[in-house]
Amino acid sequence: MNLPTILLQVITIRNPRQLEQQAYETYLLAVIVAIIFVGISWIVAKLIKWEGGRDPKDAGKRRAAFFIIWFVAIASFFLYNMVVVSEKVAPNLQSRFSMVNYLSTLLLAVVYLIVGFILSKLLKNSKYGTIFPGKK
Repeated sequence: MNLPTILLQVITIRNPRQLEQQAYETYLLAVIVAIIFVGISWIVAKLIKWEGGRDPKDAGKRRAAFFIIWFVAIASFFLYNMVVVSEKVAPNLQSRFSMVNYLSTLLLAVVYLIVGFILSKLLKNSKYGTIFPGKK
């Protein structure tokens, strides 16, 4: 086998219909990954201890952890699509898949923020509720 034959075996998305199916799977995966990372942020928030006193810093630590996890979710999902999934897409469909990658990453970012915000408001008397505090 020569090199072009080996490279062609890796490509599994060769036509627009297969790309549409991959786009659907990518959008679904973005939502699932966002929810998983919100769960991770909830666990991290629970691990940060309450601080008493006049100027507690624990809410700021939870908020910082929430946004750091958000960034990690966005970067890891985008890079996964660029490195792993885009290698399976035929060269003539690469530009269309790159748009799917950008939109699915945006979807992940928005879903993470919305689910995190709603969860913070629903659990307002918990540690997770301090990430987006209400008015006092």
